Amino acid sequence: MRQISRRPLRLSAALATISLVVVSLAVVVPSTDSTATPASVWGSEPAITLGSNPTEMAAGDDGSIWVVDSTDATLTEITNVAGVSTPQTPIALATGSNPTGVTVDLDGNVWVGLTATGQVQQVVDIAGTWTPQTPISVGSTGNTMNLNTSPDGSIWVVFRGTSNVQHIVEAAGSWSAESMLSADRSIDELVFDTNGVGWLMHPSEAITKIVETGGVWSLNPPMSTPFRANWGAPGPNGSLYLSDGGCRVVKFEPATQTSPLTGYPSCDTDSLAATSDSSFWLTSSGSGSVDRWSSTTFNLVERFIVGGQPRDLTPSTDGSLWFVNKTSHKVQQISFREPIASSITSASSETFPMGTSTTFTVTTSGGFPFATIRTSDPLPYGVTLTDNHDGTATLGGAARPGAEGVYPIEIEAVNGELITTQNFTLTVPGTPPNSLTVFFNGQSGGWNTCSVNSMAATANGTLWVASPGGNILRYSTDLFSLSETMSVGGTPSQITTASDGTVWFIDETANNVRSISYSGGTWTLDSAVTVGSSPRFLTAGANGSVWVADTVDDNIKQITNVGGTRSVATTISLPGTTLAGLTKGLDGNIWVADRLEGKLYRISYESFFQAWSVAAPVSLALSDREM
Repeated sequence: MRQISRRPLRLSAALATISLVVVSLAVVVPSTDSTATPASVWGSEPAITLGSNPTEMAAGDDGSIWVVDSTDATLTEITNVAGVSTPQTPIALATGSNPTGVTVDLDGNVWVGLTATGQVQQVVDIAGTWTPQTPISVGSTGNTMNLNTSPDGSIWVVFRGTSNVQHIVEAAGSWSAESMLSADRSIDELVFDTNGVGWLMHPSEAITKIVETGGVWSLNPPMSTPFRANWGAPGPNGSLYLSDGGCRVVKFEPATQTSPLTGYPSCDTDSLAATSDSSFWLTSSGSGSVDRWSSTTFNLVERFIVGGQPRDLTPSTDGSLWFVNKTSHKVQQISFREPIASSITSASSETFPMGTSTTFTVTTSGGFPFATIRTSDPLPYGVTLTDNHDGTATLGGAARPGAEGVYPIEIEAVNGELITTQNFTLTVPGTPPNSLTVFFNGQSGGWNTCSVNSMAATANGTLWVASPGGNILRYSTDLFSLSETMSVGGTPSQITTASDGTVWFIDETANNVRSISYSGGTWTLDSAVTVGSSPRFLTAGANGSVWVADTVDDNIKQITNVGGTRSVATTISLPGTTLAGLTKGLDGNIWVADRLEGKLYRISYESFFQAWSVAAPVSLALSDREM
């Protein structure tokens, strides 16, 4: 194999002047008492627009990233100089060649698969200019290619969706294709483990080892795996991380054909990669996220919401991770470095008119990673703060009657261990109503129902009563009189007020959950939400959500209200239980009782995992009791 000298760096770092307009006072404080340098964190960098349809990428050994665009038929280098990633001028490939695979060989040359013409092409740096060489025919036209560089410097080409794999070798300074190898089943990609052994990934329960005997390459019989092996990445000591492209990921030991660790990510994995910090990474097209998993505990550590359909995870030699986004047609980097405190650049005050849906965007700049924006201060009834995972947050909602006043709010922008704070003032114009009158035993206010299933109050001086006759009654506590009778049918019970002011109840006849929302001065009965076989207990959660316990299906479900769309967002299964009570603690955790076993289960939100989980139950002194 010929050795050519490494190309010189062709870029010089540019200095940029950045001016910031300080809109409000921000104070940066460490989240701990330590005076040490803040610990490095993973964070997503701004996405880079690169051509019409970037499809796959490969890493160079100098920290560069190479990207092929199948629509534009181009190859683009992204250089990394002093931590700054800069796209270079695209290199034109043959028009209409539909490049779909790329790899960088041991000499730093780049190889591209030309799908339309059934060829691979080497691109070489000649005197500082990247120059495409004469293509090499690989005998298969129209099939998407997956290119890999072998530890011995040769090139392997997988024709995705077929059973074929091609080997490209160099002899006497000339590259050529060897005879095609064929597996007994379809191939998705090729992965080299840390021992340099090549494995073909199959969308069936098997992987195939590529072996060399006396200078001749061949394929071993397939090796069975616990499930489909659509995607793979090298693990430690010759092991492999395998994903079935769906709901499972496993650490597989080919030497013993065992699977010591198994995990259950979201069911739409499109790519898998491993980094040197003992992490492996998965993309999720359903949630638009890139997820970092621990290779030791085999669980989700943190999630990066990037939107769209991220795929083709590619570790760089500088320790970062790159991917392409199939939806936005951009490329993006997730890097590991010291956090930088954000500046909060949005205004420090806003007015929310009573009953009018209003939004205000909290913005930040200059931080790494994208700031998580939060507050622990109370907000007006009906208003919430939602972090957007991109350095902004939305303060939105319609303030409810009774929420009039001035709200001093401390907004925090969190970058790793660094916290920037802003003193924000939110005003809801008007005069707060008089405090609720307390009626003593024996006093009457003209209540006109003799059958009550449950009651709840809202902040606008309203008391709600669920009547088994199929009615929801709305009373004014100021006048102590019936304001409205809403015929809802069935058997309404468990009436509950959510944090956004929406009133929820269970219909025990139809076995569904319904809500009553307030808009423009009118209360409106919303469409039913189907949740299971027998919903019987209801409690309010955070951000306008409610939780419902089903005594037949043995589960608890979270119903969210996003922009007026009400749907089940989370399901927690507790098989074999007899659920008999549900409530939310002051810390936001959800508690549910198992009457038969005399146990309490705590359901809490894990911010690292961005998911709800169940802790081990607490045993009570008595069992088989209503709770």
